[in-house]
Formats: sequence, C-alpha cells, structure tokens
Amino acid sequence: MPIQMPSTSDVPDGPHRRLLLAVHQLYMDAGSPGIHRTSRSIRARDDLHDTISHEAISKILRGKVIPQRWHKLEALLRQYLDESVDRPGPEDIAAAVREVQTLWYRAMEGNKADADGPQDSALLKLAAPEDAGVITLSLSNQKLLPPEEVVRQALELPEGEARSLIIDQSAHPARDPIPLVVALMSTLPEEGIRLLNLAGSTQGPKGDPYLADLIAQVQGYPADTWRGRDPLRALLRSVGKRSDYGSHLVKLLLKQGNDAAARAYLRVYAQRTDSLGAAELVQAFAEARGLRASINQFLRMVSEHTPRPLADEVPEHLRQLGRRREARLLAEMLANG
Repeated sequence: MPIQMPSTSDVPDGPHRRLLLAVHQLYMDAGSPGIHRTSRSIRARDDLHDTISHEAISKILRGKVIPQRWHKLEALLRQYLDESVDRPGPEDIAAAVREVQTLWYRAMEGNKADADGPQDSALLKLAAPEDAGVITLSLSNQKLLPPEEVVRQALELPEGEARSLIIDQSAHPARDPIPLVVALMSTLPEEGIRLLNLAGSTQGPKGDPYLADLIAQVQGYPADTWRGRDPLRALLRSVGKRSDYGSHLVKLLLKQGNDAAARAYLRVYAQRTDSLGAAELVQAFAEARGLRASINQFLRMVSEHTPRPLADEVPEHLRQLGRRREARLLAEMLANG
C-alpha cells in the first residue's frame, strides 16, 4: 500500500514539509513503488554514492526523519526519477536533484525565513499532492547575479532572507561557486562557510578537480579574513565518512603538491568517521595506485584523533576486510598511544 503524505499535524508547514512534498511527488511519479523493492534496486546499482535501507525510506516518506546524509536521500531521489512516468533525461534529473538538495539544505539548516507555501518558492513550485503535479524547474530562469551584487543585496536583507538569497544564487546551474565564496569572505564569512559545506556535500568523485581547486584557492586566504574560522576545515568536514571520495581527493591533492590539505583531510576524516568508515578508507587507499604511502599516515591520524572507543574497533574491521598488516600496525599504535 502506498505511503500517504503526512498531514500538517504530523509535519507542520516549514522547510521539512517542503522537502517532504518534493520527495513524495517523485515517489508518486515513480508509481509509489514498495520500499523493499526500492531499497534492493538502489543496492544493486553501481552508479550511486550510497545505499538506503527500507526502514530509512519508510521514515523519510512518513516524515519521521530528515536524512542526515545527503547521499542516502540522493540515491532515493535518483531511483524514483529513473522510474518516473515522465522519463526525464540526464539534465532534467540533475536539475531536479539539485533543487531538492537545496530544500534538504534548508531543512537541515532549520531556515525559518522562507515561510511562504511551496507554491511561492523561487526554487521549487509544487502542485498540491492531490493534484499529482509535477516539479516545475525554475532555477534555469532565475537571474544570475554577479558575486558582488549577491553580497550587496545580502547585506541589505535580514539574516534569514540573506541566507535564502545566497543559497538560491549558489544553486544556479550557471554559477561558479568559487568567486561567490571569495566575495563572501570579508563581509559574510558564515555564509561563505555554509556555501563551502554545500559544495563539499554535493560534489562526487568526478567533481574532485573542482573541489581540489576550491581548496587550493581557499587556502590562500588568511584565517582572520574568516574571523578566525578555518574555511579549509569547514569544507573538509562535509566529506567525512566517504572513503570513495577520500581516495580520489587525496590523490589529487598530493598530485598538486598540496600535502597540507591532504593531511588536513585525513585528520578531519579520522575525527568524524565511524570505525567501519576508517577501515574502508584504508582499503580504498590500498586499492588505489599511488596512495599506499598515505595509509600509515592515516592510521596515525586514527590513533591520535578518532575517539578511542571507535578507534579500538578499527583493527577488527580491517581484519574483516583482509587488511591484516594494517590491523596489526594500528593495534600497535593504539597500544603505545
């Protein structure tokens, strides 16, 4: 039986409900497939960054949770879009995912400024669920403002409206985020950091050159420009628990001679990952050409920066993955810690 859109008493009007409306519309366009079949279909694909359980799908559709990891929600969206009766092409799929990603970002931020109904949103216009409407993509019609104009307008708006403007402009398909990040540094550093986080959570391995370039440019700005905040750390924090991403990014940073950024990534990854994620990154490094020398460095980061209860679990995960040498080495580091 299809899962019905929750009522406003269960999920009140606001960012979460607008996100939920968008997900439900794609769910209906796909024919309201069963959650078990959807989970199995996603698991069988090799073109997605993550999988998602049927329990998680059920909680999302019932409005019980806002998914904390973007790539789980993205996997669900792409599966629904591939099954859609509209048969959207690659560009339409990418645009739809991007728009829903912006709604997810707003829901995660708890943005209260956008109080209008979804039909008034500049990003995503949804018909009422009973009308079985379709997502109306509007980003391509939105005016692309120069970075300096985005900053000027944002400074004249209340905080919530300024954030919405920056998010909308950063999501424009013609936007190169790097100049916008740079323009935000001196006057709106917190929004610049949010934009870095947004970039870090949406770019996949194929976007690594973009992120490596972004990291290199951001490193060129002194920390006091960001009022004491470390923009590099803000960006790298977004890509924790992603071994597939980490092996690509570290390889590119090392190739560019950006050893400091590679070490920063390994440290942030060690601080934020779980025990299985740490073991999977070691395995990814072992399987990638040119990264074996980074394994010992990362194991040292785990022994020094991963919370001890989690770090103690990593050797066993390594043994299960067939990485016995690394398991012994890390166990020794932890014992001598």
